[in-house]
Amino acid sequence: MSEKPQLIRPRNTMLERLGGRPGVPGKVDEALLKKAEDRIAEVGASYPDRVKADLDKLVGLANQAATDPDRRDQAITGINLIVHEIRGEGATFGYPLLTKFASSLFKFTDGLTSPNAHQLALIKAHVDVMTLVVKNGIKGDGGPLGAQIDQSLAMAIEKYAAHKP
Repeated sequence: MSEKPQLIRPRNTMLERLGGRPGVPGKVDEALLKKAEDRIAEVGASYPDRVKADLDKLVGLANQAATDPDRRDQAITGINLIVHEIRGEGATFGYPLLTKFASSLFKFTDGLTSPNAHQLALIKAHVDVMTLVVKNGIKGDGGPLGAQIDQSLAMAIEKYAAHKP
């Protein structure tokens, strides 16, 4: 004889932390929210400088991948780790276009081993457009320039994806 299944509802600890309980909404402390927003703005002001350093590393790793076959896989892994961070931060600090391109490069390099010349060119194209976005301070979707950059990268992806082994 089998028992009837029971529905178990876990406690909503977030609601409790906000002072709520079932049937009573919680409330966010406005002072804490303001403090968090101010901190995001403060960190966001220095984001372009911090991400430029990451982009410099990406340029170096892309060059290493293209010129040093013995360290190519290591360089691709390094690229993947850096763009993982950039894709998580870009939109937070007003650069959703940067996040879009970093996400594309992350997906492309994730698990990539022994890339061919066309794949290396596509990696370089991603790094170039990401550098362009930051260098020109392209925030939001970038308007017409952002659309043009996005289209150029899409064309590169289409062109080089056809050459994958």
